[in-house]
Amino acid sequence: MVRIGEQIVEEEYDKSLDRYYSLRGWSREGVPTRTKLKELDLEYVADEFERNQPYPDWDGPPLWAQEKYPHGGSRAKY
Repeated sequence: MVRIGEQIVEEEYDKSLDRYYSLRGWSREGVPTRTKLKELDLEYVADEFERNQPYPDWDGPPLWAQEKYPHGGSRAKY
């Protein structure tokens, strides 16, 4: 980032932010892409986002019914 005094030049900031999101597999809005979610074995989350866009305001868990989570929402056993 380029700094002039204490200000960050907006153009450089936007380029840096775009690169940051791209390297992580996120959209410009900072949301993981379907490709990234699939890579993390979370494709069901992408499906849910697509079915419920625009996503309603959320005020706490649960986001989905427990049975929608893999293994019925129980923790994975390692």
